[in-house]
Amino acid sequence: MPKFSSIKWKQFIAITSILLISFTLLKCIPNFLSGGNQEVSFVVLDNKEGPDRIVRILPRYKMLERALATEIEEEI
Repeated sequence: MPKFSSIKWKQFIAITSILLISFTLLKCIPNFLSGGNQEVSFVVLDNKEGPDRIVRILPRYKMLERALATEIEEEI
C-alpha cells in the first residue's frame, strides 16, 4: 500500500485562511463600492405610454395570465 505524504498543517491552515478571506472580500467589496442597498424610483405607466411592441402584446398576455389562474375543480 502506498504511503501518503503527511499534511503540513500550518501550510494547509494558511492556504485555507487565504482562500476564505479572498472569497469574503470578493463578495463584500462590490457591495461597499455600490453603497449597499439603495431605493430605486419608478413610474407606473399607462397602457398607452409603453413601447409599441409591449402595448400590442399586453392584452394577449393578460388573457393567458387569467387562463393560468383559473379555478378547476376548486384548485387554482
